[in-house]
Amino acid sequence: MSLQLKAEVTDMSLTIHPAPSITTGGETFFPSHSEVHRFEASSGGTFNFENPDGSSVTIIFFSGTTQVALDFFIDAYEKSAVIGDRPLPTGKDVVGSLIYDMRTFVGAIQTATFDAPFAMIVHYTEEHIANLNEETVDIYFWDESQQTWTTFLDSTLDTAENTITILTDHLTLFATLGESEEAAAATVGGGGGIFAGGLMLRGDFRAVINNNDKITNSRLVILNFDVDPIVKTMMISNTKNFSGANKELYDEIRTWTLTEGEGVKTVYVKFYDILGVASEVVTDIIIFRPLSEAQRADVNKDNKVDIFDFNILMVNWGSTIAGNIADINNNGRVDIFDFNLLMTYWA
Repeated sequence: MSLQLKAEVTDMSLTIHPAPSITTGGETFFPSHSEVHRFEASSGGTFNFENPDGSSVTIIFFSGTTQVALDFFIDAYEKSAVIGDRPLPTGKDVVGSLIYDMRTFVGAIQTATFDAPFAMIVHYTEEHIANLNEETVDIYFWDESQQTWTTFLDSTLDTAENTITILTDHLTLFATLGESEEAAAATVGGGGGIFAGGLMLRGDFRAVINNNDKITNSRLVILNFDVDPIVKTMMISNTKNFSGANKELYDEIRTWTLTEGEGVKTVYVKFYDILGVASEVVTDIIIFRPLSEAQRADVNKDNKVDIFDFNILMVNWGSTIAGNIADINNNGRVDIFDFNLLMTYWA
């Protein structure tokens, strides 16, 4: 038997990693597609893993995810190479055909846990869910100790964008699964909207953060809504139980402030008709990754703080427009405090 190795040259040193493989039914299988990405210590970053079938996996490290530089491997296996010894839950099937094994190495040493969670976003296509109930799509991980596929405690499904997002701090096999339409029909009754008092609220409400951007550097974001014309009021919250939220008049565009702290942020919205009948809760997510003060002071993003940034500051002086790039300290106004920060980081 021969051992396959994968070599990687980094800073003129040779690092040897075992080639990826998985054993099922006594047979060894190799991935159909593999990639590696280097995450530097404490700086965060994004790894986009694209598949030939149109699906993808995005890994997002935050500034606290790892305190050491590491190499992140994603290996995509056909489901037939995995599920023989790892049977799927009853009534579930893989969205698409791929199951992922993820590995990290610090030098030649393999690791499996992190200092803080990272985000994983799986993107699928309409073809991948042709025979599945999309509302049941979720990310599962293989629990080796229990010998079962297990869901995460919290995940966010966006059926409009065909994405599912989770936070995790460990590595194993990951699969995106959904319930077959036959299984769903046996357990779920008919829908059609929310009906009361002679009014019908259609179930195709949408809330979109920052025009579907995946990442924001500011807690202040723009919400856009697409709803039934009979909606009169709405309620917005950063928590799923709408703690402290109040009804307000419906407006198709609304500024909103995300919760503090770096990571995946979810905004929850309910809409109401004239009789107070509520829609189901709709959500959207975005990842908040704040810039450092020095990065914000580089207003025109040319990697230096200079006269051009000063000119932009002067043009926008006194502005209170939400998200203004010259509002360096993010206090809602371009003023002397932004000027002071600009001078602090002047090249």
